[in-house]
Amino acid sequence: MIETIGYHGTTTESAQKILKENFKIPEVKKLNYWLGKGAYFFLEDIFAFKWCVHEYKRIYKKEFTLAEVNEMSIIEAKLEYDENRILDLTYFKGQSLFDETYNKILQSNKYSDELKKNPNYAACIVIDYMFDVLNFYKYYDLVKQIYRINIENYFGVTTKRESGIPQYQLCVKNNKIVKDRVIFDYIGNINNYIEQWNKLINVKPFINVNIIQNNETNSQEIQYINTSNQEIQYISDCNDNIIYIRGDDNE
Repeated sequence: MIETIGYHGTTTESAQKILKENFKIPEVKKLNYWLGKGAYFFLEDIFAFKWCVHEYKRIYKKEFTLAEVNEMSIIEAKLEYDENRILDLTYFKGQSLFDETYNKILQSNKYSDELKKNPNYAACIVIDYMFDVLNFYKYYDLVKQIYRINIENYFGVTTKRESGIPQYQLCVKNNKIVKDRVIFDYIGNINNYIEQWNKLINVKPFINVNIIQNNETNSQEIQYINTSNQEIQYISDCNDNIIYIRGDDNE
């Protein structure tokens, strides 16, 4: 049995439902699901925070700022699964299964049109076919893939093989493997996220503020300066109905 820690970014309202009811595997297919229908996790919390920033802008149609930090939450969960029940697309065996299915779809009159019309969503279409049509649910509980983002960052610096930032994702197909769901206290790590991100080559910032954390403050109190250099103090107000709080001691 393997245990893996995963991080899931979402709204605080949705996080509360997940804590009480567990993750729900979507029944409706959507092409923007990278790895098909499932509950998504990042293996690194920094990408869950980046997702929160992205989702806040998508949902509320405005830029994420620390004034709205309590609107978004990160759930940390322990995933327990048999090592033989992971469809790992970072390995040759998993990728060969994917490619074999891809070729089968192209030969099918019933399903090939969708793949041809939506080549940018091939992974979603193929993986949903694997699970919904070929019933891969019998054999696998989750899918693992690695993506490289910001591939233009290293242009002229390294070869294309090294281009981009590795981002591991897990797509859980069976929510019974999700254990120990807690709220991850990412607020105290925002400085670390931004500092680490700014060390990368030619990346766009997470948010348009420069963070300053007082070493004497705890993870619930953060000082920052916005782009107009006006100093603001933010003190988070934890919601009483949050079931668990876990922080990271790296700050």
